Amino acid sequence: MTFSTVIFAVNYRFLILLDNVGKNEKIPFDSGLTKCQIEHIMPQTLGLEWTHINEQDHQRYLHKLGNLSITFDNATLSNLGFDEKKRKLAELSRVRLNHMLLEYDSFGPEQIRDRAGRLLDRFFEAYAVFSDGTDYSESEVSASVSISPQKWLAKVRGTYNPLELADFPVAQYWSEICAHLKVPVGRNSAHRALENWLENNRPHWPSSW
Repeated sequence: MTFSTVIFAVNYRFLILLDNVGKNEKIPFDSGLTKCQIEHIMPQTLGLEWTHINEQDHQRYLHKLGNLSITFDNATLSNLGFDEKKRKLAELSRVRLNHMLLEYDSFGPEQIRDRAGRLLDRFFEAYAVFSDGTDYSESEVSASVSISPQKWLAKVRGTYNPLELADFPVAQYWSEICAHLKVPVGRNSAHRALENWLENNRPHWPSSW
């Protein structure tokens, strides 16, 4: 089994767990997976309705959590524009998770990042993954949807070797990186705060997702 196959299976189950939150009629993991398909909201092939997405962002965000959903009939969705796709996913699908898409007027990198954060927040709150107040962004769980702080640092140093990270030791947590770079965290997770900071202050650096 290849790495991509493993991630594909994990995304299936993760999204189904999310959709089952608070539902009496839950999607089963055995028979429920038979016709279940991963749907890329921003499609794998960009058509005329997606000209606002450049090639770099398309490659970067295509398979990110915030761009993925599940459906039991994606044959009619294909490369539809976002307005039509979100309507069909919300109105014609029995997957309640897709209703969140109606809250977005457009869909691109900013919305994909926002949706990913909201999905993670919903998952950890619903399943009480941490009951001791631990910030989930500092845990190994984030490795299932993003790179680790150590790997991200190595990637930045290997590509740009910035002076501001020259004297910084290997980091175990995203909060350590935020503290060193003086990134304001506020009510966000440290990981999301860093990603927002990168977009505004170091757009040429690799994404932490």
